[in-house]
Amino acid sequence: LVERYLPSRWLTIARMDHGRIVRHFLSLAMIGLTAWIGLQLLAMFGGIAPGSGRAAWWTALIVLSPPLLSHSFLFFTEILSAAIALWVFVLLRRPSLGRWEAALAGAASGYLLLVHARNAGLVAALIVVGVLRLRRPPGPRASLVWFVAGAAAMAAVRALVTYHFWGTWISTPHARFDTTIGFGPGVLEAVTRLLGWLVDQEHGLLPYAPVWLLLPFGWWALWRRDRALCLDLSLVAFAYVGVMALPWLNTHGWRGGWSPAARFLVPVMPFFAVMMFAAVTTWTRAPWAVRALVAVQIVVNIVLWQQPK
Repeated sequence: LVERYLPSRWLTIARMDHGRIVRHFLSLAMIGLTAWIGLQLLAMFGGIAPGSGRAAWWTALIVLSPPLLSHSFLFFTEILSAAIALWVFVLLRRPSLGRWEAALAGAASGYLLLVHARNAGLVAALIVVGVLRLRRPPGPRASLVWFVAGAAAMAAVRALVTYHFWGTWISTPHARFDTTIGFGPGVLEAVTRLLGWLVDQEHGLLPYAPVWLLLPFGWWALWRRDRALCLDLSLVAFAYVGVMALPWLNTHGWRGGWSPAARFLVPVMPFFAVMMFAAVTTWTRAPWAVRALVAVQIVVNIVLWQQPK
């Protein structure tokens, strides 16, 4: 429509062609998903600290900081994975689910594996959380069956797609078990990946988002405040990171190619964000060290807004 109705001279002046127009619309869609993630975080923060103005401020800080900000307009799978995983998690937190809601949550969990094979740990953790929550009253037991059926249906679709393209049911060139790596080298590689995601100067989280140093304090605060929520969040986040760190299960490494920092951590950043916010609720007045950390983060955000890599 843009190409059809706008004068070609205008498009030339704006340096727009078909490829760039499509890319901008895809970026707009990713920005919309990121904004939705922000709204969900605001609601979850409000549930942890009702009536607190800190929820809005910390939501803005997290969404406008790496890695969410720097990936918010890029057509990668990570923002989509984060949005789907968070939606499923929020849905499963409801007191009860109807059959169709449960089936949709299960299907969305399974669909994450179609989005990217790196989401294997995320899928497994969400299914475990769903099964554990739906098997408890007051929800109907039928919801559990529908949830599992939805996940199984997407697993079958994924198997059929894999077989169509590669002639195998599970493994692909991008998703395979690597049994050639010994135990010692494998452990060393796993530790290297974890440290790389944290402190590498190009792909690490902390050099670009030092505010995440508050995460361990937030995890402990949430553990003391709401142990069930903390367990669910930890299972999803750490299962994803754990599978990604193991070279026997993940052949993609940890660097993320040409991308802003911490690309592979984006799918679970909303879960980490809820944990981190719990630390904020424990302070009557933020310590000076936290204020300094936030100030540094704001300066970094201003720089990275223009140069996200």
